[in-house]
Amino acid sequence: MKSKDFVISKIDMLVKSFPSIQCRYEFEENEDTHTIQVSPISFFESNETFKDLEKEIYLEFFRLYPFEGLYFIDDNSLFPVLNPIYIKTGAAYFNDKLFNSQQINTIQQVPIPHLKSIDSLNNIYSNINVQQVDCLYQIENSSLSTDLMAQLINSGLITKADNTSYALAA
Repeated sequence: MKSKDFVISKIDMLVKSFPSIQCRYEFEENEDTHTIQVSPISFFESNETFKDLEKEIYLEFFRLYPFEGLYFIDDNSLFPVLNPIYIKTGAAYFNDKLFNSQQINTIQQVPIPHLKSIDSLNNIYSNINVQQVDCLYQIENSSLSTDLMAQLINSGLITKADNTSYALAA
């Protein structure tokens, strides 16, 4: 078996055993080095069962291919995998970088207390329609107390869009 095939078979085994990981594999032909980048970092650093398997893979690899190099790295490595020849992603892998780059566009109705006094806090609620408008959330409700609305506007918590619409400030 060629060393690349060996590494790919071990990556497949790791991802099958740990479906919450992703492995990116790069082979540097000039140096005969194999690099496996494991994500997420928290898994790579803390899973003891994975660490034991990693040691077993190292020992077997160096017994079979003593003149080649094998490296397991995480996403914070100084020399990350830039040109992977094989990527294997587990079914339960969660890419937080992809999640954080996506916008969430939802419309919700949120009950917010309509206060005339402190005593009415537990008694009075009104529904406010919240909609995403560009980067601000627009609130529409003509029944909000004028005093409350004036206080919110003066405090800078909301900005007035028109006579009956308000937008939350970021």
